[in-house]
Amino acid sequence: MPFTGLQIQYQVIRTRMKLKIGFDAKRVFNNFTGLGNYSRNLLQDLPSKNPDFEFHLYTPSINRELSTNYFHSDLFKVHLPSNAIKIAWRSYGISNDLIKDEINLYHGLSNEIPFNFPKNKIKSIVTIHDLIFKIYPNTYPFIDRLIYNLKSKYACKHADLILACSESSKNDICQYYATNPDKIKVLYQSCNPEFKIEKNSAYKKSILNKYKLPNQYYLYVGSIEQRKNLLILIDAYSQLPNDLKIPLVIVGRNSAFKQELLNKATNYKILNQIVFVHDLKSVQELSAVYQAAEIFIYPSRYEGFGIPILEAAFSKTAIITSNSSSLPEAGGPDCNYFNPDKSDELSLQIEKLVSDPEFKKTSIEKTYMYAELHFNNSTIQDQLIQYYKNLLEI
Repeated sequence: MPFTGLQIQYQVIRTRMKLKIGFDAKRVFNNFTGLGNYSRNLLQDLPSKNPDFEFHLYTPSINRELSTNYFHSDLFKVHLPSNAIKIAWRSYGISNDLIKDEINLYHGLSNEIPFNFPKNKIKSIVTIHDLIFKIYPNTYPFIDRLIYNLKSKYACKHADLILACSESSKNDICQYYATNPDKIKVLYQSCNPEFKIEKNSAYKKSILNKYKLPNQYYLYVGSIEQRKNLLILIDAYSQLPNDLKIPLVIVGRNSAFKQELLNKATNYKILNQIVFVHDLKSVQELSAVYQAAEIFIYPSRYEGFGIPILEAAFSKTAIITSNSSSLPEAGGPDCNYFNPDKSDELSLQIEKLVSDPEFKKTSIEKTYMYAELHFNNSTIQDQLIQYYKNLLEI
């Protein structure tokens, strides 16, 4: 049956209206490590690729740094709390603002949506990165575990769709929150495109000099905490033949756990071979540190995904990581794995890569191709937009 003139006019008006997508953007503007990097990478370029949507960023505060400049452009509408009470805004007050701003879909980018979410008025998606606080509860203070669990459990129950960062995380969500797996989609992560840009030798040399790093080294990048399994890394390093004991560089924020690493290194008499870098902030500098490394070693026991694996893969650096949780998903079939409880396996993997340059080269090339195929940010963004369209039935 042909459309009437009124129906045609309605369709034209409807197609011209932009649907409004709101985001919990606290970490976009205030976190400059893992979750902040994830949020910025995911959102960057979404507006230019998808002009039929409006993108609204909700944040209780703004830390103006160079990496947030893009999000102050006309491509995004930034919203701050409409009153002075900020502490509970993301958990409660924001719902009124979402309704007032006529948001069609809200995406909680880091394990939570508001507790009073207006489900009958707005569609919702939550990204669950990991459930570390459930799997390794002793690594979190009691009150933090309580809050994280409360927020994640509510979000998984009430959001219209859950995005897990890996199949491993999806399985954890099903196990710990009795969630129907059909409600969960896996949306992998990418990393800053800076890691794909090859740095010339002069720049890399200047960065090594700036941070007083050796010309040859093994590398770890990440937080310095027990869950990251760095004690096993020190054990494995101590077992290497003397001619393979080039310095081990550990990049991460200083922490109380560092003292345990220093004690172990002292006992093994290898303290002078361990180099800590706590103040490396620039992504450009970090990419140079990755690219100059002989091997990147990531011995973590549990990750929701493991972005440092991608950073190393796109830097074309050889990788060794543990065979647990999501890490094999991030590394792919040609990455190098070990049992995170066995330091001798890690030591043998280091020896294998160092002693067989052809094997090392092949591993680097194939791991890079795997990352390029599975973790391309443009493809990930296209998947995300399709999830939005499915929920909004457009």
